[in-house]
Order: sequence, then C-alpha cells, then structure tokens
Amino acid sequence: MTDVAGRAGGGALFTMAAALAGYAVWAFAQADALIRTARESGQLGEGTEFDVASYFMSNVGVYSIAAVTLAALGWVLLRSTPSPRRTIVAQQTTARPTPPEDDLEDLFDSVPT
Repeated sequence: MTDVAGRAGGGALFTMAAALAGYAVWAFAQADALIRTARESGQLGEGTEFDVASYFMSNVGVYSIAAVTLAALGWVLLRSTPSPRRTIVAQQTTARPTPPEDDLEDLFDSVPT
C-alpha cells in the first residue's frame, strides 16, 4: 500500500470513528433524557433496570463499539503504512558483513560424510 493511500485510509477511518463517537454521545444524552422523563412520569417502576440497560446498549453501545473498532483499524492502517522516516532508516541500515568463518560452504565441507 502506498504511503498516501495508507494515510488517507487511516484518516478516513479516524474521521468515521469520530463521527460515530459524536453520534454515540448525542444518542446517550437523548436516551438519558428520555429515561429521566419516563421515570419522573412514573412509567418506569421497580424491575425495569434490564429494560433501561438494554435501551442504552441498543442506542449507544453499538455506535460506541463501532467507533472504537474503526479507530483501532485506522491506527493499525497508519502504523502499517511506511513513513518516510522509517524508510530512510531502513535504507541506511546495512547488514554487517559476514566473516569468512561464518560461511556455510566451509561449514558443510567440514562435516564428515
């Protein structure tokens, strides 16, 4: 993958993650307001804790998990894209020369058959 495509893809994933996180915060505020109104009006009584948790998870949880997943994928994509700095360091790093005693042909010649 090219450097530009990797950065653009990672940036797009981060942008979508931010949008979903913003929507999750907005959905949480709206769901909280609705639950408060229902409690104040007496529509929610004892034993409705599971219903409230299920309502929050279906309205907020899915978008929060999707935002975290997209942010993680964007981070992985950005980390796997070679940066110019990493490329220059890789080009400057050279393997040390192999000394003659580490030559495999000599090693195989010394093995009795």
